[in-house]
Amino acid sequence: MDFAVSIRNRYGLMEANKKRNLSMAKRSGCGRAGFGPSLLQKIRFGLLYLTIKMKIFLMGSPLKKGLKFLLPLIAGLLLLANNPLSAQTTERPWMFSGGNFRISNNILDDYTPSIASNSNLFMVVWTRKTSSGFDIYGARVTPDGKVMEEDEEGIPICRAANDQMLPSVTWNGEDFFVVWQDRRSGKAWDIYGARITPGGRVLDPDGIPIIIARPGYDQVAPVLSFDGRNHLVVWQGKRSPKIWNIYFARVSTDGIVLDQKPIPVNASLKDQISPAVIFDWENCFVVWQDKRSGKFWDIYGARVKPEGEILDQQAIRITFSGEFGWDHWKPVLAWNGRTYLIIWMITFEQNRWNLYGKRVGANGGVVDVASLPIQRDITNKAFPAMAWDGSEYFLIWEEEPEGNSRILAATIQIEVGKPISIGESISISEAEGMAEISQPTISKMIQRDHILIVWQAKDSQGRNQIFGQGFFKPKEED
Repeated sequence: MDFAVSIRNRYGLMEANKKRNLSMAKRSGCGRAGFGPSLLQKIRFGLLYLTIKMKIFLMGSPLKKGLKFLLPLIAGLLLLANNPLSAQTTERPWMFSGGNFRISNNILDDYTPSIASNSNLFMVVWTRKTSSGFDIYGARVTPDGKVMEEDEEGIPICRAANDQMLPSVTWNGEDFFVVWQDRRSGKAWDIYGARITPGGRVLDPDGIPIIIARPGYDQVAPVLSFDGRNHLVVWQGKRSPKIWNIYFARVSTDGIVLDQKPIPVNASLKDQISPAVIFDWENCFVVWQDKRSGKFWDIYGARVKPEGEILDQQAIRITFSGEFGWDHWKPVLAWNGRTYLIIWMITFEQNRWNLYGKRVGANGGVVDVASLPIQRDITNKAFPAMAWDGSEYFLIWEEEPEGNSRILAATIQIEVGKPISIGESISISEAEGMAEISQPTISKMIQRDHILIVWQAKDSQGRNQIFGQGFFKPKEED
């Protein structure tokens, strides 16, 4: 089975994309003015809010049976309307830095990129298919979107026996740290990691074992963040042969695993998958999708102190599907200095995905009663990723209009006491010859106005490769 197909089916997110070919004309800018919400849009948004409030109120009420089918109908009609959230005008808009460019060039296939940056360069890592299985490779990219010459064939980060897959990377102030799921034992998926210097040297060529699983108790899909002292590595692991939970372990900048026994973020007898994590300069915030309601997937979270103490033992319930709910999938998050913004995929009908979100305060309190519609219409919107640039969020996602996939982006502004403001969507992946475009990810360079977006796509020869697109903000005029 094709790797991209097996990954999507394995974690239950979506069916594999059908073969498609995308050829679009390029645009030349991204800072476009928009229009505020009309009176009709405000009314629609108000009705949507009241519908959700009514639904909550009716939990346990005798009236709920009679309105069981009416409420979803009302909500569905509202959701088909145009997005009521106001568009924005940015004084210093993000601008394209050149066009789409190739990051990897493998005779076989490259998949599932991840990206991090310091103040001088981006580090992109990915899964590479080889003659013997799957390995972890990477490359350094300059702020102006050029792969370093010595990295054009890829940096071999780990080529151990059997398969290594699904890498994630962060910067710790000295080196980049990459983690991945590893099946070198041949018995179960484990979690390994390795440090890479800014010069491209792999300090741990055999990898650092972070958790070695018992047979039948796979540990997969690691993500990580750096808390100023240590890396917090988070993953989904088998609590029992049939139940997934979210676990973490801390790893020092010297590559020493500080928690020899993995710590459950929130032990549960129900499945928990798809973790994401970020550091807010005081604690790390971990979010995941959770099936404790028994019927639908919801989004939960918990804060973890740098010492490894879990502040939210019962977990923070971010969404609640209830009896008449919808599935919430694949959360991502960013921190703006005051609140976290969590965005996820949600399905209101079979195989139809949109993006919604909520804010959570530094104290763990959920700011928004109702979920915020971020991106929604009749096309699938999936696999979101985002970064905070100091004044606004830069959100990207995969979209499938009329059978063709592409990467889109929009900026989001949230100010205290004001409605959330979402900019016009722009197309990112527009180079000719790319097909089956997916798995976007993003990083903003530290202390510099440069962003790099990367994704996987099939090239004109039918090989899955890693592509990128840079952005910059023009300097302020004197």
